[in-house]
Amino acid sequence: MLNKEKILNTIIYGDCLRVLSGIPDESIDLIVTSPPYNLKINYASYSDDLPLSEYYAWCRDWMRECFRVLKVDGRFCLNHYLAGGMANAKYFPLMDLYQIAKDIGYGSHSIAIWNDATLSNKTAWGEWLGVNCYISCPYEGILFLYKGNWVKTTNKGTTNIDKKEFMETCHGVWNIPTERCRDHPAPFPVKLAERCIKTMCYENNVVLDPFGGSGTTAVASMNLNRNFVIIDNDLGYCEYALDRAQAVLNQPDLFIDNSHIIKPKILVYEPISD
Repeated sequence: MLNKEKILNTIIYGDCLRVLSGIPDESIDLIVTSPPYNLKINYASYSDDLPLSEYYAWCRDWMRECFRVLKVDGRFCLNHYLAGGMANAKYFPLMDLYQIAKDIGYGSHSIAIWNDATLSNKTAWGEWLGVNCYISCPYEGILFLYKGNWVKTTNKGTTNIDKKEFMETCHGVWNIPTERCRDHPAPFPVKLAERCIKTMCYENNVVLDPFGGSGTTAVASMNLNRNFVIIDNDLGYCEYALDRAQAVLNQPDLFIDNSHIIKPKILVYEPISD
């Protein structure tokens, strides 16, 4: 079992299911993640093209582990496409993942729509001005799930969201442009992760991302004075995430008091044999 204190502000290189199995029960305040979408994205160390039944079985496995590691009032922000394939959609992953979450035991609080401002004006026309058109859905959704109690009762503290962003968050349609990254094929925006973190947990809480990728959740957590644990199965992505996290520490005016911030590091996960 991994030591809770030693994994704070750590980028863990390893398979998410194996690493999650080593994280102690009820040790995480918030999970913010955007898993592979099964849309044939060219990841360095993962095949994003599973048969749909296998993909959902895998999602069920890691979502069950996430449920175990969440505290009794822990929250889970799960970002995914609303419709797989967008135009002429073959499946609707966010709805299916909601049902999986419900079967595991999660409560569901709400959903926000992420309107990617750089994509929402694009479409695949199909038959122009005809009845056989394609209706494109370039939107993603964030499922807000929780374990046990929606109302936070443990580790209360302060948050750092202002009035304007709070109102935008509660509106439920988030207009946030996407971000590009030369070192990762599918990053999600720091601002999206920050919005989830600001409204779902307190300062100094622990935020987990089992699909850490380019380190977005780590950067957002550090920007907002939270601790993080991120996992990824590609060492190159872990090294890039570490570079981004270390860059945050080089901003001395970011934290009022950063004496408690542990220098980010990479941990290669090697479970101890029985």
